[in-house]
This record gives sequence, C-alpha cells and structure tokens, in this order.
Amino acid sequence: MPLPPLDSPKWNGPFRAFAWGMRSIVSTVLSLVLFVTYIGIGALAHDTHFSLAWALLSTALVWAGPAQIILITTLASGVGIVQSAVRSP
Repeated sequence: MPLPPLDSPKWNGPFRAFAWGMRSIVSTVLSLVLFVTYIGIGALAHDTHFSLAWALLSTALVWAGPAQIILITTLASGVGIVQSAVRSP
C-alpha cells in the first residue's frame, strides 16, 4: 500500500497518521502470521485447560510462540514450573 507524501494534507493529525500506519501494517503477511500464531497458542492453552489469564501472562513473559508452545505442553504433561523452564530454549 503506497503512503501519501509527507507534505500531503492527509497527514493533518495524529489520528489520521496513526490510521494510515495501522492500515499499512494490517495488510501485511507478517501480521497475518502473528495473528494466526496467537490463535493457535490460545487453542492449545484452551485444550490443555489453562486459564485465559495464564495464557495472557505467558504471552507477556515469554513472547516467543515456539517457547510458549514448549512451556504449555510441558506444564500440561505434569512437569513442574522449574523443570519446564529448564527444558524451554
């Protein structure tokens, strides 16, 4: 998506500039991959009976999708938190 020139009147306010930036970000493949990854992590957390609060906390603390999958699956198998942290990359 081509953006207007910097001296264009379409950038007249911070809200319009933010909207243009969000529009350009949402239309990328990387955003779609990130969105689908977190849907998968949410589904895994739901299937292993973790709460929404725990899944959000793991996202805030771990932030890497593969590491979250390892953390959730090791904790779901009955391993303790310390052992799960040692096994995670």
